Order: sequence, then C-alpha cells, then structure tokens
Amino acid sequence: MEVALLVIGVILALVGVAGAVLPGLPGPPISFVGLLCVHFSPATSEIHWSVLLFTGVLTLISLLVDYLLPLLGTKKFGGSKYGVMGAIAGLLVGVFFFPPFGIILGPLIGAIAGEMLANKETNEAIMAGVGAFVGFMVSIVSKLVICGIIGFFIFKNLI
Repeated sequence: MEVALLVIGVILALVGVAGAVLPGLPGPPISFVGLLCVHFSPATSEIHWSVLLFTGVLTLISLLVDYLLPLLGTKKFGGSKYGVMGAIAGLLVGVFFFPPFGIILGPLIGAIAGEMLANKETNEAIMAGVGAFVGFMVSIVSKLVICGIIGFFIFKNLI
C-alpha cells in the first residue's frame, strides 16, 4: 500500500504538469492530490503541515488565476468574451491538431477569430487577441510554476 501511494503520488504530479498546459485537466489540484498521497504514505517522512498549507493555498490561487488572467488580458486590450472563447477553442484545436506549436498559436488565432466574429475591426480584434493570448500564456506559466513547486516537495520527500 505504501509503495502504491508513492507511485500514485508521482504519477499525479506528472499528470498535473501536463494538466497545467492541456485544457480540461486542472494541473495544480491534480499535483496537490499527488502531494497528499506522498504525505500519507508510511514509506516517506511526513510532509510538514506548513508545506501542505502553502501548496494548498497556491493551488486555490491557481484556480482563480486560471479563469481570471485570460479575461483580464482580453479586457485590458479591449476585447470581449468572444475573444476569450475563441482563445479556448483555438487552444483545443491547436493542442490536438497542431502540436506543439498549436498550444502557442491556437489561443492567439482563436481569440482574433472570436473577435472578428463579434464584428470587431481587424486592429481591435488583433489587440484583443493579443490580450487574450498574453493572459492565457501567463496563466499557463503560473500553473506550471505551481506544479513545479508541488513536484519539488514530492520529489524532495522521496529522496
């Protein structure tokens, strides 16, 4: 049982990193559950409660940031909800049909297309698309950093 918890914890940490980039998988919460698995495994030393609290708060922040940054980026650059929806659709298309560049270009192209569908002028659509793209990329980077911090504590406890 103790080895199973360790293996599950490491797998969840790795899936969490993938989830930080891929849509539909909540990366930091998955990584946090992996940390809890390692914490409760009798094969390792117990992870201090302050580490669990710190990473738990980071995980909650990541959930808020994941939704707010693309919206804030789009609004800051003059966009609408169509730009955000387009960025999400572009990411989905890009991830599955044009990896690895689709992860980067999909949200940008999708946000511009969404704004164009909302009858924005080309320059306005491009600016809103850039805003959605920047917000989306900052969100991904922040989730990767949080998953990295959680992964650090998992692997530090395994060694």
